Amino acid sequence: MQTVNVSARDRAPLPPFTSGEFETRIERARQAMHGARLDALLITTIPAFRYFTGYYPIIAESPARPWFFLLPLEAEPQAIIPAMGAGDMAAASWLTKIDTWSSPNPADEGVSLLVRHIEALPRRFGTIGMELGPETRLGMAAADFASLRAAIGSRAIADAAPLVQGLKTILSPAERARMQMAADIVAEAYAAVPSLYVEGMSEARMHRAFQAEVLKRGADYVRYLAIGSGPSGYDSICRGPVDRTIQPGDVLALDTGSVVDGYFCDYDRNFSIGTPAPEVEWAYATLHHTVDAGIAAACPGVTASSVWRAMAKVLAAAGVEPGSIGRMGHGLGMALTEPPSIHPDDETVLAEGMALAIEPGLFYPAGDGRDRLMVHEENIVLEDGGNRLITRRAPGEIVVI
Repeated sequence: MQTVNVSARDRAPLPPFTSGEFETRIERARQAMHGARLDALLITTIPAFRYFTGYYPIIAESPARPWFFLLPLEAEPQAIIPAMGAGDMAAASWLTKIDTWSSPNPADEGVSLLVRHIEALPRRFGTIGMELGPETRLGMAAADFASLRAAIGSRAIADAAPLVQGLKTILSPAERARMQMAADIVAEAYAAVPSLYVEGMSEARMHRAFQAEVLKRGADYVRYLAIGSGPSGYDSICRGPVDRTIQPGDVLALDTGSVVDGYFCDYDRNFSIGTPAPEVEWAYATLHHTVDAGIAAACPGVTASSVWRAMAKVLAAAGVEPGSIGRMGHGLGMALTEPPSIHPDDETVLAEGMALAIEPGLFYPAGDGRDRLMVHEENIVLEDGGNRLITRRAPGEIVVI
């Protein structure tokens, strides 16, 4: 009899977001806009577009067509989008005001429509907010942005990235449930890695097999999958697959940002192909203790930098220079990484409802004298004055395949 895998998603289907969810997001945004003295928010990034509208235009993966959401301080919100998406968005979103243009149209990619709607807004503060700061991408052609700025010259354009990020990083229970689902699905896929491994397979083949496993178990997308392998450790976790053959004595790392209904989990796992070398066991155990320290330190009211320092203390006690690592984690949400950074200079105060990736790493010398890299990563959400682990904690010793 064939065994059928029942995914975490099949076992516990998620109810859709309620209209109240979006009403709360709009109300919170308007309160923040009033404090920032903004007449409107103009959203051009797809994660924030989905956050406010509830609609994900998959065709926005193409750079040919920008998608806009305009949230006035007082008037009715509206989408300004390519005409081809109007029917789908009307059916899937809570919005009732949708204006369109025929796109692609490089001569006027929605700019004149934006100008018309912005100029029609009540003028209270004379400023429009857009996501322009760190960890954002403009979402429209730079030349179109320059044209928009010139056309509404009587109004200023201010960076509203911190405002939007501040909204998106505080997750509702419904949002956290989606992130939990993503983490559960990926946990099942990681548990299957020993059965996916075939002697002599390449990184590229493992990369494809693991992606397929995550999708089979219920993820919507595998937006990010880094892979690394090498004798007694790897030298990078920033790349996709290469044709290198995974060999006995290697450490194999997989690090995925996978998505359920718009929300990311982002965590990794390490595997030893055969008996691990002593330096691998040391690096793995050191990082496991470091993650424990980061999880223990993270709670509402403390700073991101204090979580970094808690982990840095463990690394320093093990003889590792923490400054060589950079940040040791980040926020999670509707983008692969969100603010804050778990970094010594990030003084963001953590708040109830935030999700974090706790992600220390270290370099260490392998038997051949070359430095190797290892990274550990787990995901938590801040709840009830503390935190809750949403990933299934990695075992205390490296999994041997």
